[in-house]
Amino acid sequence: MAAASRTVVLLTTQNRPTLLRQSLPQIEREARLIAAPLVISDDQSSEADTLALLGAAHARGADVIRRSYVRNQDRSVDADIHHPPEVALRQLLKSPRGAELVRECVRRGSGKGDMRDALINLWDDATGAAHLNAQRNNVFGFRHVMTEYPGCDRILKVDDDVVVEPGAFERMLSTWDQAEREGHDVLAVSGIRTVNETIRSRGAGCTITHGLCSVSVLFRTTDWEGFLATTPEPIILRDGFDLAFTWWYAPRYRPGAVPVAVSPSAAYHTGLNGLHVRNVDLNCEYPRWNQDIVVQ
Repeated sequence: MAAASRTVVLLTTQNRPTLLRQSLPQIEREARLIAAPLVISDDQSSEADTLALLGAAHARGADVIRRSYVRNQDRSVDADIHHPPEVALRQLLKSPRGAELVRECVRRGSGKGDMRDALINLWDDATGAAHLNAQRNNVFGFRHVMTEYPGCDRILKVDDDVVVEPGAFERMLSTWDQAEREGHDVLAVSGIRTVNETIRSRGAGCTITHGLCSVSVLFRTTDWEGFLATTPEPIILRDGFDLAFTWWYAPRYRPGAVPVAVSPSAAYHTGLNGLHVRNVDLNCEYPRWNQDIVVQ
């Protein structure tokens, strides 16, 4: 049983060593600053560089966990879902399933357009499967924290495709307190506002938003207990935990509670080719410290 703590940091990751190498030292630093244990929920990574980073984090004290399951897709396709579109399609041509699709197109006498469409469909299928696995990994990580860290009252969920400024996690905690002093019932606090979260109102150092960005977000543990108890898991897996939490759970069980974003952002989204974006920069409140950041 892990030691009790008021806040636990939960990092989810899968086979993005370039971004993880950048984000992990910063996340470890910020977790130490708020005296929070770090749980890393790894979605069955297979790349040697990722496994080495996770092994080193475990040696430094991180609680590294992995859900037991067999990934049900071609790993060579699975590895391409985070690449820019043109790179991903070129890589898919080299995969076993991609080569099979090319042979099928040749046999049918299909043109290049049909071949490209077939590869895009393969990419979309891989992304859909990866989305489901990522959401299962998210839920697995949250359940682990709630079970193994019974003293925690808040969970700070962070993705591997992020960089965080010094003091970012402290700012998220203090922003929560500030929003409550301004009279808000806080649903969650995000360390970043992206183009997807429109502004409802601004306060002293915080912004009330429509929706929240899950790249780095602070939740009440009791809300996650309620969320999992009341929200059908197929909805969480289909919509993603962030959307299901904000648009399905909150209106029914936390009416009046508001998502809050740190202002200006304390985090920067580095995953320009994540599961739901295609070579798009979602950051809209660029902090001063965003130079020399690796994006992918």
